[in-house]
Amino acid sequence: MLNPHALNMIHKHLIRSTLCLLFSTLQSYRYGRVGMPIPAIGHIGQSCRCVALAVLVLVSAPLSALTFNVNNFGDFPDTNPGDGFCANAGGFCTLRAAVMEGNALSGPHVINLPAGTYTLSIPSGSNDIDAAAGDLDLTSKTWTISGAGMDATIIDAAGMNHRIFELPVDLFISGSVTFNDMTLQGGNTSALGAFNSGAAVRVGSRFASQISFNRIAVIGNTGASAISTVANTSFEASTIRNNSGTGLFQTNDGAQPNSNVRTFTMSNSTVTANGGTGVAIGNNNGGSLVNSTLSGNAIHGLSAQFTNNNDFTITNSTVASNGQDGLAGIGFTIFDPVFGEIPVRPDLLVRNSIIADNTRSDVTTPALDAQAEVPQSDGFNVVSDNSAAVNFTEPTDLNNTDPMLLPIALNAPGTTRTHALAPGSPAIDHASASFAPPADQRGIVRPQGGADDSGAFEFIPTVSDLAVTKTADVTDALPGDPVVFTVEVSNNGPDAVMGAPFSDAPDASFENISWSCQASGGASCTANGSGAIDDAVDLPVGAGVTYTVNTIIADGAQNPAVNTATVAAPSGGSDPSPGNNQASASVNVDNSADLELAALQCVDLTAPSLTHQYAVQVFNNGPNPASMTTVEAQFPMDFNLISAPSSCADNGGVQLCDEGTINAGQGIELVFIFEVDTQAADGPRDSDFMVTSVRPDTQTGNNLAMLITTVLANLVATDSFESCGDS
Repeated sequence: MLNPHALNMIHKHLIRSTLCLLFSTLQSYRYGRVGMPIPAIGHIGQSCRCVALAVLVLVSAPLSALTFNVNNFGDFPDTNPGDGFCANAGGFCTLRAAVMEGNALSGPHVINLPAGTYTLSIPSGSNDIDAAAGDLDLTSKTWTISGAGMDATIIDAAGMNHRIFELPVDLFISGSVTFNDMTLQGGNTSALGAFNSGAAVRVGSRFASQISFNRIAVIGNTGASAISTVANTSFEASTIRNNSGTGLFQTNDGAQPNSNVRTFTMSNSTVTANGGTGVAIGNNNGGSLVNSTLSGNAIHGLSAQFTNNNDFTITNSTVASNGQDGLAGIGFTIFDPVFGEIPVRPDLLVRNSIIADNTRSDVTTPALDAQAEVPQSDGFNVVSDNSAAVNFTEPTDLNNTDPMLLPIALNAPGTTRTHALAPGSPAIDHASASFAPPADQRGIVRPQGGADDSGAFEFIPTVSDLAVTKTADVTDALPGDPVVFTVEVSNNGPDAVMGAPFSDAPDASFENISWSCQASGGASCTANGSGAIDDAVDLPVGAGVTYTVNTIIADGAQNPAVNTATVAAPSGGSDPSPGNNQASASVNVDNSADLELAALQCVDLTAPSLTHQYAVQVFNNGPNPASMTTVEAQFPMDFNLISAPSSCADNGGVQLCDEGTINAGQGIELVFIFEVDTQAADGPRDSDFMVTSVRPDTQTGNNLAMLITTVLANLVATDSFESCGDS
């Protein structure tokens, strides 16, 4: 005989099968007969499973182990919990609908949440364990709830005066819950009186075996604590910050205090800026804090009470700047009928860690709390005061030592906040490799220096943003002009550098180079020198050096003439922004010389056997000297040369004249005297002239000239016409 739940399921599936057949008929009519659309059938069409539903009539147990892919950000309940379909009245799968559907089935279940904000806006109802209203109560077995990233998927309870998730007392049946890749914010339990703990998540069920937070941010929740748990609890790469009360509170199951003692583990995580203690654990069955930071909480960083003398180890963690004590190992006294009062004290074992700068004391001492017991040391710790000196007696422990922590920040490449170590921190290279995890809280591989570092942060030696800028005092210059370059080298941190190599090697465009250097802010450099600069500079963070380079533009300099300076991180160091390690300054150089040529003759008409002259005039309009200037003159073949300048030589009928350098603003004149051959025939003759130089010429059109001389055999000449004279 079927049980009532199975009969109810059969009744639902029979109705849905009927609707499915009707939907199929309408679809056939819609597309097969008329081809015109009809109104959408909605949820009926989306959940139709005609063949499968017929089989369900024979099943007497509910569905289990479902995956719900949420596709709507709204806060709408499921229309029919237990039917295996996550759907609100509009056919969408919301977060609340997925929880309600999963609660109606046995599980385990998976909820996938795309990136976006899921705001819980339905206020609490009369039944606090009903996920249809208020917080999202998880009453089924084993859940995995995953988002798209810590900063991408946000569940926000800002619109309601309640927590976000709860595992109600005794209703969560023997399972676990895992949260992955999301932010939980805006829970508010301040109006719940004695039950105002766990504003984001409350695990009240004694049957919950494990609750896990992986890459989760628990932010801005209001209540006695952000997370309250009686289950084994783990945190990985997560953060609990800016909540009004304690960050996380874990205690034993009050109904069974001796049998349900739990463990707590936290790694690669940060608990900071909470209004109470960062992490408070009670009657704990051991656990660990590894590669984690507890900082800036209003009371203690970590408070451990009556842990049944089980080990709780703290490894490569940083507990700093909390409002009272960093570690509060607070004892507890129980009454035994035979032995009377027996002190039960926490056994906190600390190694490779930093406890520093906490307002009242780095660790609670009996002077502060009569039941307190100072944690035990496994060595390699740095403690900023003497509060732990009575027990931290390993040779590698540094008591009353400033670890030189920088303010808590999101130090790259981490996704959770950490305290970076300042250069020179005694925690650098101070830890034991036998205890240290292979990477620090940010994922930086250990070790980065000669050994692992104490605390959650591994220092990368000389990580410094070095920068160089360069300017010239002129933008335009001629060869021979002086130029002054100013080069500034700076260190933007975060680390000081020693011996950073700096170079400035001007090329052949510059000559007569000398330089000097001025340092500021504690920096140092070589005072002066000549030629190329090859220096090593010391640069504290914020300090700088300034080089002044004096030079002259060389003859034949490139245009533009470019001078480049470079700084680099020293050996073993690194620069996160190498793009600003080099700078150049350029000067526009005018290398040209405008040579202008003119050619003159004393006659235009001549007769055979007559003598006359040609004058070639060359002038340099500048701006630069025209070196290796050459004048070429080509005369008619039947004109016989009588005399030419000594700088000229015949080259196959062409006069090549080497005139050397003609300075800007200067000119020369070349005179050639010819006699017309007695056998010269009548007609015009061309004479061609050209001037060139190795200097670029910006006006080549005035470098050429041509003269025409006409020979007439029967020309009647007078004495004055026969010769132009000797000059």
